[in-house]
Amino acid sequence: MTTDFEQEQTHLTTIYQQLTATLAVINDAQSQNHQAGNTIKAQITGEAKLNFDSYADNLDTFAALETINKEIDMLNLKTDSLIARKDETLRLLEQPYFAKITLTFPEEIDNEDFYLGSASYINQDGEPVIFDWRSPIADVYYQQTFGPTSYQANGRQIPVTLNQRRQFQIQADQLIDFFDTQIAIEDPLLLATLKEAKTTQMSAITATIQKEQNAIIRQQTTDHLLIDGIAGSGKTSVIFQRIAYILYRQRKELALNEVLMISPNRLFQDYIAQVLPDLGEQTPVNLTLQQLLAQLLPEELADLPIAAQPVTLAIDQLTLQASDFQSLNSGLPFTIDAATSYQFFLKTPVDAPLDKRIQATQQQLTSYLQEQLITIAKTPTTLTRLESLTETEQQQTFGRLIREDEPLAPLALKMVRYDYQDLSEQLYDYQWLAFEQIIARQSTMDAVIAAQVYSYLTQRVFPKVKQVFIDEVQDYHASTLHLFKQLFPKAQFTIFGDQHQSITPHKIQFSKLPAIFPNLKTQALRTSYRSSGAITALFSQLFPDLTDVHAVQPHGVQPTYLSATNDADYLAQIQTQIDQLPTDQTLAIITPAGQFDERLLKLKDVHHLSTETTTLPESGAFTLPLTLAKGLEFDNVLLYDLTNDYYTEPTVGRNRLYTAISRATHRLTLSALGTLPNALNA
Repeated sequence: MTTDFEQEQTHLTTIYQQLTATLAVINDAQSQNHQAGNTIKAQITGEAKLNFDSYADNLDTFAALETINKEIDMLNLKTDSLIARKDETLRLLEQPYFAKITLTFPEEIDNEDFYLGSASYINQDGEPVIFDWRSPIADVYYQQTFGPTSYQANGRQIPVTLNQRRQFQIQADQLIDFFDTQIAIEDPLLLATLKEAKTTQMSAITATIQKEQNAIIRQQTTDHLLIDGIAGSGKTSVIFQRIAYILYRQRKELALNEVLMISPNRLFQDYIAQVLPDLGEQTPVNLTLQQLLAQLLPEELADLPIAAQPVTLAIDQLTLQASDFQSLNSGLPFTIDAATSYQFFLKTPVDAPLDKRIQATQQQLTSYLQEQLITIAKTPTTLTRLESLTETEQQQTFGRLIREDEPLAPLALKMVRYDYQDLSEQLYDYQWLAFEQIIARQSTMDAVIAAQVYSYLTQRVFPKVKQVFIDEVQDYHASTLHLFKQLFPKAQFTIFGDQHQSITPHKIQFSKLPAIFPNLKTQALRTSYRSSGAITALFSQLFPDLTDVHAVQPHGVQPTYLSATNDADYLAQIQTQIDQLPTDQTLAIITPAGQFDERLLKLKDVHHLSTETTTLPESGAFTLPLTLAKGLEFDNVLLYDLTNDYYTEPTVGRNRLYTAISRATHRLTLSALGTLPNALNA
């Protein structure tokens, strides 16, 4: 009698062989596709040579080109499809599936097994043998409700009975182990995953999505969504799993370029770069606030700083005066000066909203420019210059040579428009407005306020963006979140954060978020998956509302304390930890944000990361400020200089301690020159 393990290994072997056969079929199809492409190239250079000798030849040539274009389009579609199928198959060959659910449907006696993987797979016989983790039936696995339960498909609730929930550890065609589980707390695959050493890039894990996380990932709402999760509760993983789920579920309605993610910094961007590809989706546009502002703001505003103190602007109170208009620079006899722009502005209705008056002024200026260009085109000077153009100048201006019998008037206008294209571009970019002057008169020179004003006056918004995801929302001013709403007026926002990880004063309070995001739904995550039980207990004691936080990982190694009364002894103890670090591990030395501590330069074999850093070291010790460490996690962490005023600041000092401690997963050292902050003894 075969054991369960043997049966599962036999099944895995069969599926792996089917996947291998599918890969061979795809490779063969790609080879045939390549040959078809070569055939089309031969047609283009051979049979379908351009022939415009007569009207009939023209028709034949156009027909041949149309046929070839259609063949190319079909070939490109097939190529893209084969690439996508091959990527999925290769991913499944690494791990065909990670789980199995055994279900009984109503009025049926026999059980049915459903294997879940990173993508769906239908074998050569047309049988679905692996189901995508985002498929409706996979919801039963993540709900973890044994016995009678249900899942939703095509708007219908499908009743089933969950009889078995089995998890697998698989490498290619080898079954390493399997577990039959009932509840998350007994999830051995989750615990095994959490024990694994952390890498420099975040991993995409679908096998261990927990019940409360699954509810967020599959949330079907048109309202804005706030995920308020404690440190290490899996918020960032859930972001990408939700993005992948939405792209899967709305694949007919939602394009990749209609999704935007806003990340805290470039290091975080690199850290999460591979997550969505591992989930079977391409990564959407991912920008930091600074990158977004750089794309939006004109050159004269590009270097504005983001104010540390919150700056607010009543946009409806914005006014303009004569000094807010500036002349355009064409370098040619005709231009549009500031007085002309201001006079057109004064002709607009004074009771209209300012942005509407600006749009009306822009339209009037555009019409005025076109009228002037038509007048210039009719002058004898212009016609004389047109007739004297060299062949090179004709090619440059018109893209071709002028025919002898061709009317000159249309060409003269085209030439003048070519001459004044820089002026047209300046007009289109609203350079007749002195934005620097306008913003300086309103408030502190702040990049966020500048973006609000610029977007409002120019109507530069992005209505095609349908989904916006913001991580670390507690790090933004209210004015920044208002800007996001202004720039993406038709988007559904999903925002993730932890109020206790707000480490800079004057940032948004979560109680104020509904005023910015109407109909905001909030879901909480209160389980710590990242840190050991001992580390979780340490950061949980910092706030009264965290007494109910539960740690999934075992208690683990107790945090250690390092203190000294002088610099030399302090640095020597830190150096000892660095020297004892195994060569294949990393040690993150998290420092207070702000000015770099020159004493750190005395440490040997240490990399010093800054806000310009875009990748984490693979091994060894490195320092980084807490502002850069936020959102990341490390196996070994040493908190440097805990007696620094940075950690005792009255409003957010405790938040900084909480955030710093919770970066550690397994081993934590708290160090101080003197005594540790009182908050750690609370």
